[in-house]
Amino acid sequence: MKCSEFEHHLPDWIGDQLPFAQAQRMLEHHQNCGACQQASAYERDLRLRWQELPAPPVNPALWTRLAQRIDSAPPSRSRARFSMVPNWAMGSALAMVVLTCVVLSAHLSEHRLGAPPSYVSMTAPIDEHHIVQMVGEVQQLSDAESDTFVAETQVDRQEMRRLLNDKEVIR
Repeated sequence: MKCSEFEHHLPDWIGDQLPFAQAQRMLEHHQNCGACQQASAYERDLRLRWQELPAPPVNPALWTRLAQRIDSAPPSRSRARFSMVPNWAMGSALAMVVLTCVVLSAHLSEHRLGAPPSYVSMTAPIDEHHIVQMVGEVQQLSDAESDTFVAETQVDRQEMRRLLNDKEVIR
């Protein structure tokens, strides 16, 4: 337990108003912390002095006098609910709300609420005949032919890299 938590719960602890588990934690902290022992002693002393104070004298006519003063007070001018906000600010805010409603209604009327959405294609138009023709021209290679093609392609790439490196050396 931290000292700040102890100080927060100190009045309830001294008044025996904490649950048992929390009171035990308070007691453990109190036994191990000198600063909190001083704070506890100060709180107990303050409570003792408060209890020793004499009770204020009871004036039986207090409530009668108070009621008479309330009844005889002149009626106060009622304050507007938003008295802290100037009238021009409230008018401006109202104008902005109306303007926003007008703009939104105009925008929504363009898009016809309740109408099904129009679908827009996100791809280029496809010529199906052209695609079918391209797929038909593809020839299936055997595994041996495929391996040979890949090996030739790698050799071609290596040759291209060598030539490019030679050109850079010449420069």
